[in-house]
Parts: sequence; C-alpha cells; structure tokens
Amino acid sequence: MRSYLQIFILIILNFTPDCGAWVVYKSVGDKAHLTLKERWNISVKWRKDNNLIAVVENQKPSIKQPEKFHIHVSDYSLFIHNLTVNDSGSYKAQTGQWEEIFIEYNLIVQDPVSQPVINTNLDLQSNSSSVCHILVKCSADGDSVTYDCDHKHCSRTNATLTKVNITVSYTDNELLECTASNRVGKKSTSLPMNNTCSKKEKVFKQPPDYILVLMITICCPIVLVFVVVLIYFFKHFYFNRKKKQNGGGNQEDKGVNTVYSVVRKQPKTDTPADSSSAQNAAAAIYDVPSNCVRAPEIDSGDSVRNDDTQTVYWKLGQTQP
Repeated sequence: MRSYLQIFILIILNFTPDCGAWVVYKSVGDKAHLTLKERWNISVKWRKDNNLIAVVENQKPSIKQPEKFHIHVSDYSLFIHNLTVNDSGSYKAQTGQWEEIFIEYNLIVQDPVSQPVINTNLDLQSNSSSVCHILVKCSADGDSVTYDCDHKHCSRTNATLTKVNITVSYTDNELLECTASNRVGKKSTSLPMNNTCSKKEKVFKQPPDYILVLMITICCPIVLVFVVVLIYFFKHFYFNRKKKQNGGGNQEDKGVNTVYSVVRKQPKTDTPADSSSAQNAAAAIYDVPSNCVRAPEIDSGDSVRNDDTQTVYWKLGQTQP
C-alpha cells in the first residue's frame, strides 16, 4: 500500500504545472546556463520536453548532442550553446530511481528587437499659435504605437503590441525618443522635435496648387482657339445664308447672257449683191447663242449718214416687243 502511495506522489510531481518552473529569456545566438541551485552527489538526468539529452553518473556525463549541450561536472549544471528559437522549451533535472524532478526551467529564446522606426506628423487640429502638437508613430517588429506630443509631454493614443514593448518620450535635449524592447534587449531611435515643429509655418501657408495653375495655362489657349473657330464658322454660315437670300430675286435672270452688237447703216448701192455684203459687214456680234433673237434689219431707205453708228444692247432670252 505504501509503494502505491509513493508512485502516486511521483506521478503528481511529474505533472507539476509550469508556474513552478524558472523562466529564462535568452537571445538568438546566445548561451544558456541552467544550474541545479544546490550540489548533488547523485546521478542526474537532463530532459528537454521529456526527451533525454544528458545523463551524469559518478561525475561521468553522457551527452547525446555534445555540439549543442555541455554538462559542468562539478555541479551538474547544463550549458546550451548557439541558441535558436527551436531551443525554447521545458528543461528538467531529474534524480533518483523514480526520476524525481527537483528543478525545472522554461527557456524562451527570442530574436533581438529591431531598430524602431519613428514617423511624425503635425496635428493640425490641435495646433495653436504657441504650442506645437505632433502625432508620433513608432513601430518595430510589426508592432506600433501612436503618441500625441507637445514640447514637454507625450501621451499614448493608440497601440498594437504583441511582440515588443514600445514607448515614446520627450527628453531634456529636445529629442523625441522611441524605445522598443523585449525580454532580451532594447533599441532606441531619436528625432529632434524642433525640426518637426519648424515645418508648422510651411504647413499653414498653403502653397499654390500647381496642378490647377497648369490646367488653366493649358486649357485657356484651347478654349480661346475654339471660340475663334466657332465665331468664324458662324460668320461664314451667316453670310452664305444672306447671300443666298439676296440672290433669290434674280432667279429669273439665271441662264440669261448679254450680247453686245454694233449696227451700222447700210450704204445705198445699186447692186443687190453689194447690199447683201454690206449688211453682213455692218453687224459685228461678239457672241450669238443659238437661241438669240435676230436683230431687226435696217431699212436701206433711211436717210442716215454712212458713218452713223448705233449701239444696241440685247439680252439673250428677252422677247422682242
């Protein structure tokens, strides 16, 4: 009955919760030293997550991975070299026939914190003529915080922290300092606050909108050319229409040509043949269309002098009265 009770107690001890373990934080690439706190003159077994990694009996160590683990024979302490994130875990030292756990470590290996990045913007809503308010955002390893700072104090307004702790403070040297830290180290980045506040006047003086000026410069000539072309076509259309309207009353005169003819008096002669030739010589017609009405003949008996010449204007298509 007593042996069963001892077995039960040992089982309970083997399932001791992690809250009784010593927590050790180390950086990647560093070395961990896990001690026994007290000197034992008995055999000791070291386990990682219940996997046996080293045994010491009669001050003679037996190690499975000598390049990674090392036993200090004088006190049976365990060294872990060249740490990586995979080396994180539970390390236990056991002793006796029942492998009683007399010390346990929870080793946590972390990457060194990265250099924090700080960004600043003027808080235009909070700015006044005498105080410069700055919105400061500091980020590292995917985490970030936002602070509202004046020339003396900084107060946090927003935070997203999962891996590192980030703080922003205002130093006596007029520096905004962002500090990122974790369990294995910390790094800081600083920024002169006066350099940021000196931009305040430039922010409030709105610069000209160069894009708008460029658009006006380009569009004005185009609009002007369009207006000129529009006016030209309007005038051209208006005058053509007016010309057509004015020319409508002369539609009846279309196709009518004017022929100029010179008629001379036929000289008196006794020979009829000479009279015919004289008549042909007396009329000189510059252009006689086919539909031209023949000019009236001049009587040979008229008492007109031989050199008397008359000019007759006749319009083609006009009927004789």
